Amino acid sequence: MNYLEVLMAVEVNIGRLVADVQALNENWDNRSESGASYGETDAALEAAAQRAQELLDAFEGIQPSAQGTIPLEHQTAAAAVILMADTATEMLDGLRSTDTGQARRSALVGFLTAFEIFEEAITRVAEIIGDEGTEALERSRTENRVPTIREGTTTTTTEPAATTTTAPATETDPENPGNTKNCSDFATQAEAQEWFDTYFPLYGDVALLDTNNNGVACERLP
Repeated sequence: MNYLEVLMAVEVNIGRLVADVQALNENWDNRSESGASYGETDAALEAAAQRAQELLDAFEGIQPSAQGTIPLEHQTAAAAVILMADTATEMLDGLRSTDTGQARRSALVGFLTAFEIFEEAITRVAEIIGDEGTEALERSRTENRVPTIREGTTTTTTEPAATTTTAPATETDPENPGNTKNCSDFATQAEAQEWFDTYFPLYGDVALLDTNNNGVACERLP
């Protein structure tokens, strides 16, 4: 039971991280409605990746009970925490990449899947202990509101719909680039502004570079 109590405390902390990561990704994917900016999301995901690494460091210091198959379940839980730390970093790298979100979303799926594996390992530890263990785990998850993975989160997430065309395009106009750019793709604000000014009159802010709608793209760039 002492070992299970340690695992339950870890699960609470990891659960809070999972809830934050899900919210961060949802806000970014729906940034046209949420108003989430690239800079804020980048900083928050970087902090989340650091939290995941700290949780991994703490978990590595936990010694499992030798009862039954608990050491095997501990190995499974440890592997899941390692995967969560790795995929948290991959999410951040995906946000900073030039793709349209595939890498970040793929990392999110891996992150949430690892959390499910971690939860399952703890559930089996509680079952090995018996009724006292399963009751304690259920009580902890209820009282601490340990999240469950939201249906559909580990499958597909759609990009926000492109802004409607603000002016009719002609054969000589550039094609709608879609949501293919982040502020991290530009070295300077002037470079981002040039891209923005090229497409905004025809298609609106399709890449959501101007999150406060003041006509200035990627204001935090030098």
